[in-house]
Amino acid sequence: MGNEQAEQWVKPSSLAEVICFLATDAAQDIRGAAIPVYGNI
Repeated sequence: MGNEQAEQWVKPSSLAEVICFLATDAAQDIRGAAIPVYGNI
């Protein structure tokens, strides 16, 4: 992945999907992780 991709804005809906997943029981074992959200690149 090039630097130009890291500078692109993430769609709010893409970020919302990750937040919603983290709020479910399926994500209960995730602790202290950095989760990159790149959206639809």
